[in-house]
Amino acid sequence: MNDTEQTERARHQVGTRLRELRIERGLSQRELARRADMTNANLSMIEQGRVSPSIQTLEKILRAVPISLADFFRDDAPVGPRVSKHSTQPRIHIPGLDAFVCLSPRDNGPSSFIITQHIKPGFILTEIPVATTGWLSAVVVQGALLLTLGDSAWTLECGDAFQFHCHRRFRLENQTDQETILILATSSIDKDTDNKV
Repeated sequence: MNDTEQTERARHQVGTRLRELRIERGLSQRELARRADMTNANLSMIEQGRVSPSIQTLEKILRAVPISLADFFRDDAPVGPRVSKHSTQPRIHIPGLDAFVCLSPRDNGPSSFIITQHIKPGFILTEIPVATTGWLSAVVVQGALLLTLGDSAWTLECGDAFQFHCHRRFRLENQTDQETILILATSSIDKDTDNKV
C-alpha cells in the first residue's frame, strides 16, 4: 500500500469512527457541528472521509462529544451500547444491604455507575458501596426510605427520586418492615461544577 492509499484509508477510518461515535452519543450531525462551532457541511465531509481534519479540528469535535483524542484512537475503545444481565452483575453484600453493580465505568466512557440496592428493614445507609466524585441520583422502585440531608428530611416512596452531589453527607434509612429497592446512578460528567447542591 502506497502513501496515498494509506492516507485515504486513515481519512475514511477517522470519518467512520467519528460517525459511529456521534450516533452512539445520540447526536445529529447538525448538533455536533453546532457544539464544535463548525459547519455541518465540513463535519459531513470529514465523516464521509472526503477531507482529513487537522488535529486541532478533530480535538474541537471530540471535545464536543466529549471524548479524548487518545481514547478516540484506541483500538479497543468500545463505541456501542452496553447491556448488563443480572446474572453477571457483581454483588456487594453488607449486612442489611445487597447491591448489584448494573453498569460501571468503562475506560473511555463517563465515570458512572448504575446500582440496584436492596435495603433491608432497619438498615441505615450513609455511603454508597462504590467510589464516585460526582452526582448521586436515585429512584425508589419498591418500599419507602427516609432521606436526610443536613437538617432536612424527606420520606421517599415508590416512584420518588432524589439527586445531590456525592460530597454531601446523607442518611438513607429503611424504617419499614419490608425490603426497599433503590436504583442508584452516579455520574461525574460535570467535574467543573462548583455549586454542589
